[in-house]
Amino acid sequence: MEDYCQYQQRLLLLSPPLMNDHAPLMEKLNPFFSLIGLKSLWGKTFYGIKMQVAQLCRQGERNEALNILIKGLSDNVFWGNSVEKWWHLMHKAITIVQHFPINAPESTQPLQRLIKLISRAPQPWQGYKVAYCFAAMSLWSFQLGKHQKAIDFVNIALHADPSWGYPEYLLGWYGLMVEGIDPIPHLVRAIQTNWSFLQRLKQDPLFQRFPEIQQAVRHIILVKPKGES
Repeated sequence: MEDYCQYQQRLLLLSPPLMNDHAPLMEKLNPFFSLIGLKSLWGKTFYGIKMQVAQLCRQGERNEALNILIKGLSDNVFWGNSVEKWWHLMHKAITIVQHFPINAPESTQPLQRLIKLISRAPQPWQGYKVAYCFAAMSLWSFQLGKHQKAIDFVNIALHADPSWGYPEYLLGWYGLMVEGIDPIPHLVRAIQTNWSFLQRLKQDPLFQRFPEIQQAVRHIILVKPKGES
């Protein structure tokens, strides 16, 4: 099962565009704020947090970067577009955690804190980054054996961005192992949203053990219903 979850982790990482943190520009501002005595205040702002995190990640200090992000997300005192900024930082925190094995000591505590934070995250829960964060939380919960929590999280992801497709795919994947979920309609909807999921379905090592499901999905997707012109 661990190998299959690792495949899903890689698939999730392939889905989003890389974020541009504009780190070089922000690093040029850091000496300026230090000069005028506002470094501490600057470090607590949205752009100050982004600058610190980008620099620490380049230095390989991901744990420290994650701690700064978690503190910023906990304080949640950003000016202007605070909801968008909060989810931007949560998305960054999750991409950092994804570099660690799920059961590694450096990921266990931050992951628990992120799950608590996301459960009381600012509304509205809409958009791609919101969907990505909840999909990642869903997969982690599934790996930890919390199947109902995984399903709850992936349903939130699905409603946050129905145009993405991956939450539907992940629900179909869960349907192979969790009773009460028919994987076929979820896989069909994922492919109808983004045809790249048809190729991913063929390559998925777990779905390769269920050729009858792949065949049923391809039949629905590729074969026109009778009477259709």
